[in-house]
Amino acid sequence: MRSRIIHLINPKTDSLTTRTQYMNRALYSPLAGLLAVAACIPRDQYEVVLTDENIETIDFDLKADLVGISAMTSYVNRGYEIADQFRAKGVPVAMGGVHPSFMPQEALKHCDAVVIGEVELVIDRVLDDLKQGSMRGTYKSDTLHPMVGVSMPRYDLLKRNRYVNADLARLPPGLHVLRRAADERPEIPLSAGRRGDP
Repeated sequence: MRSRIIHLINPKTDSLTTRTQYMNRALYSPLAGLLAVAACIPRDQYEVVLTDENIETIDFDLKADLVGISAMTSYVNRGYEIADQFRAKGVPVAMGGVHPSFMPQEALKHCDAVVIGEVELVIDRVLDDLKQGSMRGTYKSDTLHPMVGVSMPRYDLLKRNRYVNADLARLPPGLHVLRRAADERPEIPLSAGRRGDP
């Protein structure tokens, strides 16, 4: 039996910060958002394939059971193009990230489901619905995921030789410091706290 595959994609953006400019390696640090998503996917049930279109081409022929696309406004249109191509092949697509979270109805014109905010508390529902063939609409947690006990991002999925700074996977600004502060000093409230907070 073929293992089930989830293909996570970071769409290409044409900016100076993401072009491969130094010895065929990206000067920017790899994005950690999809690495965090990958960490939530049960390894015993799914193989995760990660594609950063800024350093490699997307395999549109990959026999994926689900495609997940993360997008910010600056490259959401490329994300929609990718989603449309996979859906035309009958592959279910879920989108997340800043733009789809704020514009879910727009995103749903191009994908089957939108994850609004953090994925950690809704991933089980998304995958259960995927198995039942009923994954559609929006998935949003009513609470924030606590920082304590968050799975380590799936750094093993990185093509480390394609990044100049592979050891500095990007999280939203300050998250490393805030996460450490929340773990070490829970009595101190975080005003700019967790992912997804204003």
